[in-house]
Amino acid sequence: MDKDAQTEPLASMLKPGGQRLHDPEPVTDLEKAQRLMKELAISMFHASGTCAMMPREHGASSMHA
Repeated sequence: MDKDAQTEPLASMLKPGGQRLHDPEPVTDLEKAQRLMKELAISMFHASGTCAMMPREHGASSMHA
């Protein structure tokens, strides 16, 4: 899994020997990678959702979950 960090163009953007995760053990299998993603990853999207920005009279549609 470390090959991605050693491959260009990513390799030139990373600090050599830098720490990527706050986990002392290396990620050696998919299950551990998935667990860490669930614990550490955050969304780049707004957490509260979305809202309509156009009046219905102008053709806006409404989506209900």
